[in-house]
Amino acid sequence: MGKKGKVELKKKRQAYFSAKRRFEKKSRKDRLKRRKPLTQDLLNIRHGLDEMIREQGQEPSPIAYYGCLVVLLQAQPDAKRLPYFFALLDLAMRDMPASLLQKNVHQLLTLTAANMKMFMADGLILKKGMQIFKTAFQLLIPTRAMLQALQTLEPNKVNHTVMPMYLKTLSAALLFINDDERSRDILADNLVSFVKTTTANLFDTAESVATAAAKAVKLVLSKSVSLDIVVRKSDIVTRLLQHFGACLTDIQYRNNWDLICECASVLLGRLALNRSTAGAPLCVKFPVIVPLTVSFDKLRALDDFHYNGAAEAALGAALKCMSAEKFLEVVPVDVLALDPIDGRHYLLQVLRRNVSHDSLAFFVKRFAPLITQTRKAADDALLSNKKIERKVLQQIHQQLWELLPGFAKFPQDLSDGNTYKVVAKELTSLFKEPELCKVACKTLVVLIEKSKYLAEYEPVEEEEGEESESYDEESEEEDEARAAEQVAAEKELKEDDDDDDEEDEESLDPVEALEAKLPELLGTDFCEAPPEADPLTFHMISKERAEGYLATMRGFAKNIVPLVCNAIERDESDRRMPLLLTLRSYASISEKPVLNTVFKQVSKALVEARHTTEPLTEVQMKRNHVMMDIGCVIAEYLDADALSILMDVISPLLIDESSDALLQKKSYKALARICKTRGADIGDQLDRIVQLLAESQKRCSAASKRERIQCMVHVAILHRDSNEVEQLKAFVDGTVSEVMLALKEVNTRTRDAAFMCLSMYAELVQVNTFTNTVLAGFAGTTPAIVSATIVTLSKLLHEFHESMDYKLKETVIKACLMLIKHKSNEIKNAAMSFTRLVLKLVSEREDIKAIMEQNLQLVVDGCLAWTSQKQTPGNTRRNVQLILERCIKRFGYEYMLSLFPEEHRKYLEYIEKERRKEIKKAIKEREARRNPGAAAAGAGARRSKFNELFYGVQKKRKVKSEVLAMPGDETEMDLLDGDVVKRLVGHKAHTALDVRVNNAKEDGMRVSSVNGQIVVQTDADYRRDRRQQLLERKVGEMEGTHRGAFEELGLTKRKRRRDEEQPLDDDVNMFEGGARAAAEEFKKLQDALRGKKERPKDGISKRRRVDTDVRAGAHFKAKGSSGDVKKGAVEPFAYVPLNAKFLNKRHRMKSIARVGAVAETAPRGNKAKQGGSNKRSASSRR
Repeated sequence: MGKKGKVELKKKRQAYFSAKRRFEKKSRKDRLKRRKPLTQDLLNIRHGLDEMIREQGQEPSPIAYYGCLVVLLQAQPDAKRLPYFFALLDLAMRDMPASLLQKNVHQLLTLTAANMKMFMADGLILKKGMQIFKTAFQLLIPTRAMLQALQTLEPNKVNHTVMPMYLKTLSAALLFINDDERSRDILADNLVSFVKTTTANLFDTAESVATAAAKAVKLVLSKSVSLDIVVRKSDIVTRLLQHFGACLTDIQYRNNWDLICECASVLLGRLALNRSTAGAPLCVKFPVIVPLTVSFDKLRALDDFHYNGAAEAALGAALKCMSAEKFLEVVPVDVLALDPIDGRHYLLQVLRRNVSHDSLAFFVKRFAPLITQTRKAADDALLSNKKIERKVLQQIHQQLWELLPGFAKFPQDLSDGNTYKVVAKELTSLFKEPELCKVACKTLVVLIEKSKYLAEYEPVEEEEGEESESYDEESEEEDEARAAEQVAAEKELKEDDDDDDEEDEESLDPVEALEAKLPELLGTDFCEAPPEADPLTFHMISKERAEGYLATMRGFAKNIVPLVCNAIERDESDRRMPLLLTLRSYASISEKPVLNTVFKQVSKALVEARHTTEPLTEVQMKRNHVMMDIGCVIAEYLDADALSILMDVISPLLIDESSDALLQKKSYKALARICKTRGADIGDQLDRIVQLLAESQKRCSAASKRERIQCMVHVAILHRDSNEVEQLKAFVDGTVSEVMLALKEVNTRTRDAAFMCLSMYAELVQVNTFTNTVLAGFAGTTPAIVSATIVTLSKLLHEFHESMDYKLKETVIKACLMLIKHKSNEIKNAAMSFTRLVLKLVSEREDIKAIMEQNLQLVVDGCLAWTSQKQTPGNTRRNVQLILERCIKRFGYEYMLSLFPEEHRKYLEYIEKERRKEIKKAIKEREARRNPGAAAAGAGARRSKFNELFYGVQKKRKVKSEVLAMPGDETEMDLLDGDVVKRLVGHKAHTALDVRVNNAKEDGMRVSSVNGQIVVQTDADYRRDRRQQLLERKVGEMEGTHRGAFEELGLTKRKRRRDEEQPLDDDVNMFEGGARAAAEEFKKLQDALRGKKERPKDGISKRRRVDTDVRAGAHFKAKGSSGDVKKGAVEPFAYVPLNAKFLNKRHRMKSIARVGAVAETAPRGNKAKQGGSNKRSASSRR
């Protein structure tokens, strides 16, 4: 967060949150009054109640409904009707007078609870009954009797479906009690009992019940523990903390100790928010915090991943309630211990995340010696070649330094100059260490920015006569509307954050780009105080004390700022951002003489580099870039003499053609920063800046265009602020052509900057005057300037069409429309884009519509001039079609037809036909999105919306392969009809691979072309004919060469499908077997062509057994005895080779047979009694 706008931002935040609370409270009441459409069953029951009420001689009303439903509830209805009665009773309660409902609410809730107890297993009844309790607590003033009636419904904790529902209702009721100031004593009296009874559900219960109980406790504690309870009813807090401590020592809660830690963390966090107004340190006011902290530490020492996160969060919450010195007394840390659990190394991360509002002197006293010891121990480990120990000590050393930014958040002892002197000395020494440089920068920035925030804070004064509890109706409605707008705006900004991240990174202002990086160093919440709290009171630092902090840091600026500049020059570019932020923060509080001295050194380096005649080395170029970055950052805080020196340094870099493009870009950024922030100090140098911009126009690189345009904007604003009207007009006239040409740049950001500059020029100079200046661009001799003129006029007409004169609009539109037929593509495309823009404005402005209607013949003539040519680019034809479609939409088809010549009217008819097709297509797609089932319906069903709604989706008829006929027609299909082909072939194009994978199962038909005729076949017929053709082709080729076709087909092998037969050719036989194998294959083909099948000579099938390659071990069987014997030097073995094809489910039985060849199954039945075996003998296997 920067220097400007902090007070206004604070006021806006407070006003926003106060209005938001009122808006949410009002919206809750409005939601209760809104009606949801009743279901048909509820309507039927309500009609029955109407008849009952009318029979009693009354008219239906909320009171009558209430009385009738109460009578029905007293009759104890059955489970089927009771949910409906509860739902109708809930609706009636919202329309009843509050006073009448308040008198009868106890009777109503008692009756509701009695009916609910009868059906505790019915979830629907309990849900509707709980809703009645919620409505009562929300609409009425809560009483103790109402809360007791709800507590009587507490179910058994074993019931995991009802208990979460009850806990949710009870927590909502307590929150409604907390919202009403008249009944907050009820909550305070019942808070302890609620926590105790709810936490009893954390043992011996289902996980859903325990989670719901913890959620209810955390929700109630986060809303109910207020300053009144902390100060005036501290015994309640003490009892709650004691209860959580007892739960952590009770073994029966062991499965949910993490949930108890979370509940305790919420309570301690609420206490920490009130530490500044508690009257005493929280650990003194509530001594039970100390043993509770010890319990958290013991739980973390178990090193159980279920408890670690919750225990560390609870330790962090306890740390916020005491000082770091007290915390480390309770749970000391030993950073030099080898065991991280025994040494409590996890407390370093707890301290880093949660320490604040503490003492810098304590950090110096406690952690500075530890930092030295760990550094020395790491060096000793390096000498001893203990690499792992050295790495651990280095990490601990870095973690100790990372504690310092937390101690720098609103410290309580910064007024002591000696403390800051010691800290600053150590921090500046860290600039040389890349790993710790960011820690040093973060500490300095946090100290400066947070102290500046408190020093510049202005409390918001309440207006006289304004009371927080009473509001005027009109003002309340205005506040609610304003809050709603702010909520919507913040939501929109939050959604656009991701889109703007890249643009923020390349901001035109380098200092603003640095300020955008501040949240990374300061954290997400800059103030860290609640929105409704006073920051000065919350942080326990007065405004005078914060100013003293700044004075202390300002005294060391002459020592720290040069060291920061040296570190910037020395460090790499990717780590330079924290150092530049540190320089920017320190420069904002430093005295000008100190910064002037630093800037003299910077400018001296740049001037020396400029006057040298030798080419600059890479190191010198890098130094020049660094010095220019430093100049940009501190330019805002220099005096007039230093600014003049900076201008002397910048001027040659802008004019010199041999200067580095990036250095020139940074020079333009520095110039823009000077013009933006120091306009009052450079009034006498404004003419010099204008002359410098004019001289450097031709020498500006493409990378610097955007920054140069930004300089022009600031110079024009300075002329306006100085009331120099003539100089302003002369400057705009001299630079407008350059800005217009920048609209043709390739860089998108440059074009955006040019558009912004043109808008600013039009606002500074009168719109009509500036538009006449731009119209002079039509006299240009190049297509670039003419097309840029058209684009500029498009921008002006789009933004300022309301303030532009009618005659000027007519001149602009007519001049641009005449250029549609220009022979230059660049000018023609710009004119067509202008035409499309104007046609959009036609629907918004009647005057523009009248002008376009008068000049519409120019649009028609220009479009026809391009479409009548033989070689018109496709992009031009599409633009013409789009323009004519919009003309038809805006002015009507008949009027456009009257403007077209007779010979070109068919072209307009074609465009109108295509436009209507697109409209119908869009309507169908919209209807298909509304009713997805309609998208799958037939074409005839989609033509009629009535048929879709009345008859539903029609089913497609099955098409026979012999006769293809239209549904409902006996005539054959005309395959030349486009609709028939679409319905037959389908709307999706399929590749050969898709057809092979899908196996043509979509419609079961194949469409092919044979001898110029379309043939439609089933899949089986198609495969049979295709196979026959392949066989005939192979036989024909083999009769000649016996080889060519097989060589060709051998290169196109593919995987066989299930429905295909065995491949016809064998590559091994053909290419390795010679002519004899080819002759055998030729005979096989002839037999296959005649329909014969190959039979073995001996009549026995040649099908191989699945276990032929299995080594069953029969070779090792002993001849004269049982058992196996060695064969040579080989031990007996059996072996089943692995084969991937037997992993398929289709070969499951074969796989079992292969294993069964060697595996012996257990005998069953009589064989088991006889001692037999199920394993087949060797002879049977053979």
